Amino acid sequence: MDLLSQSYLAIRAVSPDDRYLVTSDRDEKIRVSFLEKPHVIEAFCLGHSEFVSELFIPPNHPQLLVSGSGDGTLRLWDFTRGKELHCCDLRSLEPWCRGSEEVARGWGWEEGEALACADPVLSFSAVHLVRLDVDSQQLVHEETLVLEPKVWDVSFDESARLWVLHRDQEQPVTLYTARGARWQKITEDTDLERLSDTVRTHWELFQGRVNAVSCCTNLYKVTLDNVAKYKQRKEQRLKERGNGLAPEEDKRRRVEGVREAVGDSSS
Repeated sequence: MDLLSQSYLAIRAVSPDDRYLVTSDRDEKIRVSFLEKPHVIEAFCLGHSEFVSELFIPPNHPQLLVSGSGDGTLRLWDFTRGKELHCCDLRSLEPWCRGSEEVARGWGWEEGEALACADPVLSFSAVHLVRLDVDSQQLVHEETLVLEPKVWDVSFDESARLWVLHRDQEQPVTLYTARGARWQKITEDTDLERLSDTVRTHWELFQGRVNAVSCCTNLYKVTLDNVAKYKQRKEQRLKERGNGLAPEEDKRRRVEGVREAVGDSSS
């Protein structure tokens, strides 16, 4: 389907009744259209400052949309109206989350309104457990699991257990279950053993992706801030004047700075 001929369609979600199509490409904009007329934009969901990495419409609440982004947030939307209901900043939850540059690369959904998203970063992997509170229309963070080895994907099964796929042949799969308000790791389980053995047996299918660079890296915005460069040069000139730099040398550096700024803007 040629939805946006001049754009790269990165992520999409379809409402359970097959009425709405929600899409996002390389930027931070979320577009809502009718599935039968995808070129006609019904609404925009605007609020993310970086690319949208995931879109999810809860099956039990088809009027709502959850989005994840490279800006480190999860957002809840009344998507047919383009209205943001709540923003959950995952990087503000714990000090070690603040350096994360990726969010919501994988999703899991459980019928009890629990949402799990994988957040791979350079030195560790985190899985954030978030609850959708429909009454207050908020995404409530409940727990963050810091895991090793690094996480590939997450999913819930029919028993509301959380499955985590890792980038490691020795420990490719881990399993968690909710015990009260906390999630605990299950070490002995027949299904876990069987799935882990299957992944190890066919590890050659996964091997090529173990050290692969994230495709999200190239989606972050890159800007040329000539104003910041100018202010930096001005501060340097003032500092050099205070150090007694000769007027001729100061003038020469100002001319060079103007030439560089003009060159940056023309490029």
